[in-house]
Amino acid sequence: MPGVVTLHDLAVLHHPETLTWRVRLSLLPFLESTVRQAARILTVSHAVESEIAQQWPEAAERIDVAWNGVAADFRPASEDELRAIRQRLGLPDRYVLFVGTVEPRKNLDLLLDAWEALRRESVETPPLLVAGPDGWGSAATHRRIERLKALGLRRLGHLDRADLIAVLQAATLFIMPSLYEGFGLPAAEAMACGVPVMVSDRSSLPEVVGDAGRLFDPDDPAELALAMRDWLESQELLSAARARGLERSRAFTWKRSAELHALSFRRALAMREPAP
Repeated sequence: MPGVVTLHDLAVLHHPETLTWRVRLSLLPFLESTVRQAARILTVSHAVESEIAQQWPEAAERIDVAWNGVAADFRPASEDELRAIRQRLGLPDRYVLFVGTVEPRKNLDLLLDAWEALRRESVETPPLLVAGPDGWGSAATHRRIERLKALGLRRLGHLDRADLIAVLQAATLFIMPSLYEGFGLPAAEAMACGVPVMVSDRSSLPEVVGDAGRLFDPDDPAELALAMRDWLESQELLSAARARGLERSRAFTWKRSAELHALSFRRALAMREPAP
């Protein structure tokens, strides 16, 4: 029976330093043989499609792309809902939000650099909220987070689904400074919640946000700080980004993803069994 394999990213090849040795050892011995034997290869972005085709040119014609979807409960909240959210979770009226596991690939330190510079320059800079579980390889980042709490940083940790959506809905600005992402679902979910987004200009993130968000170099905290200042000081820019993001987020549905998965499966079934 022909097989279909899904590759969400090639971080194990392109950014192995951002993965634990256990993860690397669990993937590397099987990756090449899996790609060569698969009848079809599904992936979640055209960025990863290009990486697969570059790594294994003979597989280029067997790759199918199915973007991730955004669930319907990621949506903008009404003003009454936002007031209730802020009261229930004790959230400030304005804040910058990071969502992701605190680990090297997420590049949180760049955002800490940019936000700290702005906050020390002006106390009017909104607080930074960091949501997501603790990861590996970030002991120094965690120590820095503890120090920056005195400046207004708030560590939310892991949130259940309802609270994650609520925190997204009430955010003023969402920032994803990752060094590498196969797709970048939190950015799509933020746009669907009506939140302006800024993402790094690497891997799949420009593909996900299109012209709806603002891109920045994930190695340049000064560039990010300037972009943050521009948007945070302009309701016009924030409102325009919010509208663009809502429109862009409509491209990401699980129905469409399921249709593309089914198409890939049909293509695989139409093929002969791949050679071992």
